[in-house]
Amino acid sequence: QETIGLGVAGDPAGKGVLVVLCDGGIHRITGDSLATFERDTIAKGGKGLRNRACVTEYKKLVTWLDVSNTVQYTDGNQTGEMSIPIRPDIASITHASAAMTTHDDGVNHWIVLMDGGNGKLYVYDTDTEQWMPPWAITNLEAIHSGETAAGTWKLFLGRGGKPLAMTLATYQDEATNYTASATLGLLEIVEGKPDDLGAVMHVAVERNSVANSAVSLLTDEDPATGTYTDLAAISGNPSD
Repeated sequence: QETIGLGVAGDPAGKGVLVVLCDGGIHRITGDSLATFERDTIAKGGKGLRNRACVTEYKKLVTWLDVSNTVQYTDGNQTGEMSIPIRPDIASITHASAAMTTHDDGVNHWIVLMDGGNGKLYVYDTDTEQWMPPWAITNLEAIHSGETAAGTWKLFLGRGGKPLAMTLATYQDEATNYTASATLGLLEIVEGKPDDLGAVMHVAVERNSVANSAVSLLTDEDPATGTYTDLAAISGNPSD
């Protein structure tokens, strides 16, 4: 089979495994000399890689965008899926315009999947073992995590024919302000009988140095038909 990508699983300093990813199976080469090298298969039949840009390494795992439109990983012995929560979202992903990278800047530890065809980044936080809500970004062309100075790592995007670097200090998109929002789901106010009444007495929002322009509350069992109330009219300060 044609070899599409390579990766190292396990401990490279010890018993590392060279993972060979083809479009019709995942194979491995073990051993540390011409006398001990062996080749065998980890998985086949629906497992494989279509785009060499869609494979990355994290710690002792090799992770890739599988031919089944899922994100798979292997430790060199067996495979598993890490994309179950986002499986419906990436069902239509185009492999030719997709890419993956691992990003570790000391604070954030991510595995990032780029869906260039649909203009989205899917970020997996390895600390919380959860997928973040997808980041909608237009004109995605490439993604890369690189070291710009000793110990300084940045996440780069190829977008619209030019490279962009993510910064945690500036909340802009290509030097332009943008509107962002966060919405929580339903929170239980009263625990008891359905006809019990309750009231929200205090709302606390932990934020960074950027103040909220508005904080609103909707008290209704059916959010689709209710109306949000701006808490600034009550507290006098939208950042409270």
